[in-house]
Amino acid sequence: MRPSAHFMAFAPLDVWWRLLKQSDRINPRYWPRLAACLATSILGTAITLPERLLRHSALRRQYQTQNTANTHATVKHDPGAVFVLGHYRTGTTHLHYLLSCDDRMYTPRWHQCLAPHGHLLSWTFLRLFLVPFMSEQRPQDDVSLGPDWPAEDEFAVNNLALASALPGRFVIPGAYSHYTRFHDLAGLADHEYERWRHAQWAFLTTLSRRAASRALLLKSPSHTAHVRDIVQLFPPDQPPRFVHIARNAEDVIHSNFNMAKRLIACYGLQAPPDDSVLLNRVIDEYARSQRAFARDRDLIPEGQLACIHFDDLCADALGTLRFVYEQLSLDWSDALEARAQTYLQSVAGYRPSTRRDRDDDNEPSADKPLLSPEQQTTLRELSADDAVPVSALLHCVQESQNGNGTDPGRTSISTPRSTPDTNRDRRVNPWAACSLTALIVAVLWIILAVLLNNRMDTLIWPAGLLIGWTALRTSRPRGGSWKLGLWAAALTLLLLPAIAHPVTKYTHYRNHPQATTKDIWTTAWHEMSAGATLFWLFMGTATAYRYGSRSRVPPNL
Repeated sequence: MRPSAHFMAFAPLDVWWRLLKQSDRINPRYWPRLAACLATSILGTAITLPERLLRHSALRRQYQTQNTANTHATVKHDPGAVFVLGHYRTGTTHLHYLLSCDDRMYTPRWHQCLAPHGHLLSWTFLRLFLVPFMSEQRPQDDVSLGPDWPAEDEFAVNNLALASALPGRFVIPGAYSHYTRFHDLAGLADHEYERWRHAQWAFLTTLSRRAASRALLLKSPSHTAHVRDIVQLFPPDQPPRFVHIARNAEDVIHSNFNMAKRLIACYGLQAPPDDSVLLNRVIDEYARSQRAFARDRDLIPEGQLACIHFDDLCADALGTLRFVYEQLSLDWSDALEARAQTYLQSVAGYRPSTRRDRDDDNEPSADKPLLSPEQQTTLRELSADDAVPVSALLHCVQESQNGNGTDPGRTSISTPRSTPDTNRDRRVNPWAACSLTALIVAVLWIILAVLLNNRMDTLIWPAGLLIGWTALRTSRPRGGSWKLGLWAAALTLLLLPAIAHPVTKYTHYRNHPQATTKDIWTTAWHEMSAGATLFWLFMGTATAYRYGSRSRVPPNL
């Protein structure tokens, strides 16, 4: 399993205090992981504290003003909101990434959800600061990840107010019964439900201001059991839209079981539960999600819900996306289609976990839990209503391809067609592009250092950002590689000594013409080897490598 930063690494100290206060004793085996989390929590608390203090009172006052005896505070956002529903491992992330290709939608990114107390300044800093420390892929599978990638807002609610089932699921398994109540919001005390509602409202309100004229796009599997509460979060005249995706129930259970084992090993601060206990928990959460959605789906106004199936999304992603837009009366656009095709090309080699399991005869049997006959019966009953009218889907797609069935006032949905890539021969060579960027940065750095009479070694981090970003942008749509990443990192690493000699000669020895090259290099090396400079050198080279080696580019970036 690949290493990954803890999803509560930037949760503030008061959230960690609440978590540890409600938890059993942490075994010494997990103290190093806890210490690392608390260290980064201190950093995250310090980074977001100024904006948190400025915004907290304003948001609280706005919430209390709207929250009266007769009305509840709602998220007012004229462009609307779209929620992706579906249990964990049903394809919600793939669907979320596809929808986020639409630049008319605004979805939270991981740097926002990991530090939800922040805002403009702290989010801008963390978006760049987290690049060297976040893995390119999720710890449980090969799905892409990074500070700029679309994220689940449940992580923001968790790190805002600990009003989520995530801690009991992956961090403190011994407290599962306490935190799992937030999965479907059943059995919560009034103050606990209010804590969840305020955190969800506050984060969505903050996002709505960033979104401006774009619709909000949210995805968290737990929202499948929150339909009633999500509907009540919005004004009656601005109901949110929903897209629900279903998948074979046994595949969902097997995949969730494997994911839970991996994520507890990655994030846990307590020993994992027995496999039988874990399997029962996985099935129970799935059952509660299914029953809650079946109970509340009629609360969604007509025309505000689209239902699809995982198999259809895998077989024809673009056609399924068109179906969703048709069902929700959303306008299609050529720009969306082009970005969606680019994204689909970047993930063309990805296989879902269950397909990998079926193709791998050496897969350990422990990773494929045996379901009892009673459990199999329960899953069949729960998934009976999940069947999606595939014939209706195909009929809609066929009509759209024939140019029929569209409203005259809406953008017509065109047939996907393979067009020759006229820009292929005009693509910029990423190796040459980042080399040229390094040269330009070096010249500008030397000029600035001479003007200010200061070498400013900390500029090596933004220099690495620029070099890596150039590699990332010019390697689209195919993405980068580890070789390109190493090239970008090497250019960044060599950049500092390349500018150190001429700048040190000017700033330290311009009045000492007798100074030798050895004297200049000795002084330059002494300053370059300082602790702060080494840290920023690491940040610059690591960032350049991360950007240059990214095999996939975030949708709509």
